[in-house]
Amino acid sequence: MEAMRAAFYRVCEVLELSCDRENPLTEVVVTKIVELAKAGERDPEKLCNKVLADLETPAPGATAEAA
Repeated sequence: MEAMRAAFYRVCEVLELSCDRENPLTEVVVTKIVELAKAGERDPEKLCNKVLADLETPAPGATAEAA
């Protein structure tokens, strides 16, 4: 639990989120951290980095807008 908590607060800090449960992005962060922890990751830094990397990766089938 402590690793997940530390990762959550670090991701919120990096993304400048208020950590408010009302924010949909905060819920996405929590879900991703829980998924990674269930898969066995226990290092808060790795949890944080993986969540940030996942948030930067476009969803399958998403297209970039033409400039």
